[in-house]
Amino acid sequence: MVVNLPAIRSIEEAREALAEVLAHPERPRQIISIMEKIMFCRIHEARRFLMDAMDGLIRGGLEEMRKKRREALERKQAEEDAARAAELEAQIRTTSAQERVEAVQAAEVPSEEGVPEPIVIVPSQDELKILEELGTQLDALNLAAVAREIFPDLKGQFEPWEVARAIFANEAEARAALLQGARLKDHERAAMLAPAWDTIRRLIENSRPSWKGRVPALRSVVDEHFASAAPNAHGATAQSMFEVLAMRDDRALEILDADKPVALDMISFLRQKLDQLLEFEAERKE
Repeated sequence: MVVNLPAIRSIEEAREALAEVLAHPERPRQIISIMEKIMFCRIHEARRFLMDAMDGLIRGGLEEMRKKRREALERKQAEEDAARAAELEAQIRTTSAQERVEAVQAAEVPSEEGVPEPIVIVPSQDELKILEELGTQLDALNLAAVAREIFPDLKGQFEPWEVARAIFANEAEARAALLQGARLKDHERAAMLAPAWDTIRRLIENSRPSWKGRVPALRSVVDEHFASAAPNAHGATAQSMFEVLAMRDDRALEILDADKPVALDMISFLRQKLDQLLEFEAERKE
């Protein structure tokens, strides 16, 4: 059977399409329906809105995305570990006993200052945990973009990271309010959107950080880092780095309270992980 759906040429039409999708009671039918709608999007903004809505509202929300990303990261790590093991085994087979002894001796030679070079190894599970947390924060930012289209008044009152903080900290209640608003057709929104809007606004206001007045300082140190190290093709930008940092009080305050060199080092470390994650996500979508 050939699907014959009208083209979606605006965010308003995409919002109406999402309401139609959510009218189906069964999740499998919702997923099929929204994928059909996505195929008929004629502008990038509408397609991105529906794709983010599919992940954040239909496929189980942040927890489901967190689980799937964890599984994908673990598979990738297992593949890389197996490849490294195979490469090492091949090297051992082709290396003579004398060369192995010389390699060990060379590794034991101290640095020019007479102090052995430090070897820093990030435990694999710790690294996976960092990537998983960063991924969930990016998911919350994507869902915040959906919220800003469902509730357009958010755009004039709150920054994207403030919306994402509320979703990240209060996922179940925020998601329920988003679904409540997303199910409304355009002709219903004026009369019926208020309860969902009130919930979202309350969650955002209650999630505002105690250090809100120091936001310019956090932006400044992030900008300083990126001034000396420009973004990669698919990597983090100064804006995305700031938004990720601003979503967690512990990280934001640790950077704000640190001396400038230490703060820049912390941002550099997290940026490396965020770049790694974004590269991984780009590969998953190819």
